[in-house]
Amino acid sequence: MPPKKGTVESLSNVIDHLYEPDRKKEFLKTMEAEQKFRDRVTTFSILAPHERELQKDIGEMTRKELCDGLADLGVSSYETLMLKVYHIHKYLEWYSEHIKPVPIHIYNISWQDIDLAPVFHDELIQDLRALDEDWPKRNPANGDLYKPIFVLSWYGFGLQEMCRLSRKEVAFRSDHVEINATDHCVRIDDPIAVRILGDYDSFTERPASGGAVRVRSNNSWFLYDAVRILPDEAFKGDKQVVPTTISSRIKAARFHQSKEVQRRYEIQSLRDAGIYNRCIEFENAKHRPVTDEEIRRITDKEIRDARRLQAFRLSVQKYREAFHLEPTW
Repeated sequence: MPPKKGTVESLSNVIDHLYEPDRKKEFLKTMEAEQKFRDRVTTFSILAPHERELQKDIGEMTRKELCDGLADLGVSSYETLMLKVYHIHKYLEWYSEHIKPVPIHIYNISWQDIDLAPVFHDELIQDLRALDEDWPKRNPANGDLYKPIFVLSWYGFGLQEMCRLSRKEVAFRSDHVEINATDHCVRIDDPIAVRILGDYDSFTERPASGGAVRVRSNNSWFLYDAVRILPDEAFKGDKQVVPTTISSRIKAARFHQSKEVQRRYEIQSLRDAGIYNRCIEFENAKHRPVTDEEIRRITDKEIRDARRLQAFRLSVQKYREAFHLEPTW
């Protein structure tokens, strides 16, 4: 009988590769009943190389060493970092009780102590020019959906929202695109974004390798399927159709490394960068910081918790610092 999901046993193949895995297992067993148990394992997994480099468990690090490790987690928001620091606090609490006491100045480390501006500069993008210049072979006019997915992510669409987006909900105007989805309405007027989406929507078919042809199908959806039709001479009988499902293509696009410029793209990072951009544009236009209600409208999230609002504001501030975007007020 397979182990129950969300337990130490079910994730043992990952936990066994952590630094001091037996120790981490003992701690994680006390956390199995909590929600998002896998997120805790992920936090330790990302910190493991830092532990190995220092030859120190998290509980043995100095404050600076721990801050450096947390800054290298690759998160794209202080909201996410807040959760990671909470995981570390729980571990340090357990470590103090079962191994040896952790000094209070280390135990009291805060997500606000971590400077994410350098991370934002390296991991996020300031505008869509960087996206457009990467991988010339990824041409939306050939039905390639990588850049359209990233553009929609920049404007706040989740992957499920993208898959549900019908062609009828996307209207191309002379200088902008209007998307009126059930849960998300947005006007896109960045010329690069408009061109990428327009090129993608205009695709019908193109030659493929081996004499095949890649053809658009599923025209009712904006992110359409594509099929690869092999030539008659390749097989006896009818033409052979090789489908490429939209789900498999989106899965491949979720995390993509651009070999040309060694830039990494992740859906969540693009969504965060796009939100920070819109927030900064709003602040510059109004010549004042955004209000809590405006943050909720821009992010399309019902954020009520004061700490999450504080974390979002700090993310915007550090994004400004990362790209030297000075306030206009």
